[in-house]
Amino acid sequence: MKKPLLIAALVVVAVCQTLITWNAHLYDRARDEAAGPAAKARLLELAARVYPWNDQVDFELGKTFFARGSESLGDASLRDRAFAQSVGYFLKALRLNPGSAATHLYLAQSLQYMSYLSLPTTVGYFGEYRKAAALTGHDSEIYCEVGTVLLASWESLRPEEREFTLDVLGKMLAGAGREKFRDLLEVWYLHGRDYSIIDGIMPDDPGLERAYARFLGEMSLSLEVRQKALARAEFLDFVKAKDELSQGQRGYEYFQSQDAAGHLITAARLLESIRFYESLVRESLIDPAEYAQVLKTTYLLLAEIQAEKTRALSDPDGYLEKYLVLETDPLAAGEFEQFLKDRNLLEDVQTAAARPKDLRALAIGLRLDFKQNKYRDIAQAGETLEKSAYIIPPAGTAYYVRILELAGDSFEKLDDIYEAENYDLKALAADPDDLEGLIRLERCYDRLNDDP
Repeated sequence: MKKPLLIAALVVVAVCQTLITWNAHLYDRARDEAAGPAAKARLLELAARVYPWNDQVDFELGKTFFARGSESLGDASLRDRAFAQSVGYFLKALRLNPGSAATHLYLAQSLQYMSYLSLPTTVGYFGEYRKAAALTGHDSEIYCEVGTVLLASWESLRPEEREFTLDVLGKMLAGAGREKFRDLLEVWYLHGRDYSIIDGIMPDDPGLERAYARFLGEMSLSLEVRQKALARAEFLDFVKAKDELSQGQRGYEYFQSQDAAGHLITAARLLESIRFYESLVRESLIDPAEYAQVLKTTYLLLAEIQAEKTRALSDPDGYLEKYLVLETDPLAAGEFEQFLKDRNLLEDVQTAAARPKDLRALAIGLRLDFKQNKYRDIAQAGETLEKSAYIIPPAGTAYYVRILELAGDSFEKLDDIYEAENYDLKALAADPDDLEGLIRLERCYDRLNDDP
């Protein structure tokens, strides 16, 4: 008795396995791109009769009839029948696999077409879109498709449906959907151009803000909204720059100079790109004082890392010069000067002026002294240099001019206008094309009440 039952069970298993294999074979043949729509439908229907429990076969049948319906909109009879068949197959696939996000999405599209055509349906399309979004991840193609389709139907959506759509689109942009932002904007442009929609879904991403601004410019849309997008992008860049500066400071403190320099260079690049679009839209997003402090600190650390690395005052990227331009705090200038002296990169200015070997180092030392209000020391160093027999090489002319200008400015601070005029004239003689030198000389003549 047991043996016949076992044989019967094996036969059943073999038959089922054969049906499953044949079903899979027909399914693969139907998906062959060479098969036409009619042949594909026949193969899939045969596969469904052979083994009716493969939800993928019903899903493909639903897609096939959906395509037939959307391609036959001018033939009401064929169109309506095809959409009804597609819905039937999608519902059958969902009975076998209710967790398929793709099936819910295609069912929603079929139902939406039928709704537009005023055809009777037993299921609402929006609920199917909601299920598709709930069943897929934020990075999936389906999630992007749901958001885009619903955006195209924005005008017909109810308030709660609009809220759901904004949530879907926001999550889409927060994930891999960023690459589809341009496509989304195209849909938005064709369906209402409601700026509040983009405001409601935009993540904290300066790249997307700039892409939005660029799209607005290309389409000749609101200049104000475009400027606001650019202002927000700059604010996000500033936040990122502060974070990069913080990481750079920590790396520098732990003697990880290469890693610190990478973060600081990124911070400098972000900060230098800011043009303060917020001033055009009358918004206060970035505190100018904080911006100046962050930029100055970034340049200072980069200058120190470069000095530590090269043990020289070389400034290939200009960070040292940029720092010197921005620094206004006497105490900070003194600390940086001591930093350079501790590494034997700067001499006392009087010693350097008496035995000049590096005019660039002397000019930097005098600039730091000027920021510390050491005007008498600078004036004395200028006089010492002028009395020396040092021959100025062509490569050192720019630094020599800078030293003379600093001496002239120091004499002016000491109210010795005649000596200030003397050094300004010497600087102009060394560099007749120096516009700033002319301005200095004009300032001296104004104080002397003497028309040149």
